[in-house]
Amino acid sequence: MVTLTLMPIEHVPVLATELLDVLDPHPGETAIDCTFGGGGHAQEIAERVGSGGTLIAIDRDPVAEQRFAELEDELEPQTRFVRADFADALVALGEEGVRADVIYLDLGVSSLQLDAAERGFSYSYDAPLDMRMDPDQDLDAREIVNGWEERRLAQLFRRYGE
Repeated sequence: MVTLTLMPIEHVPVLATELLDVLDPHPGETAIDCTFGGGGHAQEIAERVGSGGTLIAIDRDPVAEQRFAELEDELEPQTRFVRADFADALVALGEEGVRADVIYLDLGVSSLQLDAAERGFSYSYDAPLDMRMDPDQDLDAREIVNGWEERRLAQLFRRYGE
């Protein structure tokens, strides 16, 4: 298991006003944040669903889970964190009978990953190439780039290198 340190962050969510306008969450609703990250969007949604609502946060990054633990007591709604890939978590929640009024995803790499040298996402640090969203996974980018054959890398980039 990889140990990561959680540095204090000032998370400013991108397009938060637009997200609230589009989703228009109401008091008492159930919201699922599929990519919790630093929790900025979740905090905004939590204010809207209030004490009668529910906020379920999903993220596979242990730093996001730590961030959730820091924020949990400040949030009014009933809360829950699921550490998993959002696709798997949504299936599991559905099987539990959870029904959401609001579901949203903020896809891409977050500042939680970019700002931590040990995560190996940024060019700003001289650090080993890692790039795992979940640092407990075995396969990292260093192994892929340095260990895979050129043909296999070309297939990977062609298929997923949008």
